Amino acid sequence: MKAQTLADMSATAEALHRLLAEHGDLPAAVVRISPINPSLLDVSLHSARSHKSTDDFATWRRALGLPDEDVTKDSGGGSSWLTVEGTFGEARVQLTAFLPDDEQEES
Repeated sequence: MKAQTLADMSATAEALHRLLAEHGDLPAAVVRISPINPSLLDVSLHSARSHKSTDDFATWRRALGLPDEDVTKDSGGGSSWLTVEGTFGEARVQLTAFLPDDEQEES
């Protein structure tokens, strides 16, 4: 269901607020809450440094309490990425790390 007001996104915003309060030292990431899918906290990590993306992904995954066995690795169009989905608070979470070229060879 699409959000009609900012308040319609409050449960996801509250989950983000809790994440900031409990894990404010997490590596910087792109964090999105969209009115198109207001219950989803979409977090993506982008790094050109070798292994930084996977290390940051693991740090975020642990903070969100998402199991390592749920992580998938995909590739396409010359890119590779790691993804895991779950919940944090009242929000659904999708965590994605886009891998630099030197990490793509493992896929």
